[in-house]
Amino acid sequence: MFRDTNIVRALDPAVLLRVGIGLTFLYAGAVALVDPATWISFVPAWFPIPPEIFITVYGACLTALAAVLIAGRWLPVASLLAVLHLAALLLGYGIDDATFQSFGLMFAALALLVLSLRAE
Repeated sequence: MFRDTNIVRALDPAVLLRVGIGLTFLYAGAVALVDPATWISFVPAWFPIPPEIFITVYGACLTALAAVLIAGRWLPVASLLAVLHLAALLLGYGIDDATFQSFGLMFAALALLVLSLRAE
């Protein structure tokens, strides 16, 4: 029914993936920058950097990654960084009520990586 509509033909799956992943990282980065206390409990006690500094740098990095993804720049590198970031979160914290969505998001970033490598 919807398969042959102009809007479906006009949509680019790679754009949808990069904007969706980018907005997710933008939200997380903005929260980390605006309210770092929200994320402090996720920093392990053994971590060598003070949590407030780490969360601020982390938020800035996520925001920058989001901007690059949304802009569609350096997609192979940006999507690989997204995959590695999400894999590190899953390996570090495991899959639980807070991280299970990262599993799907990681595979979406992996799909974006594959699409971006095919486009080159």
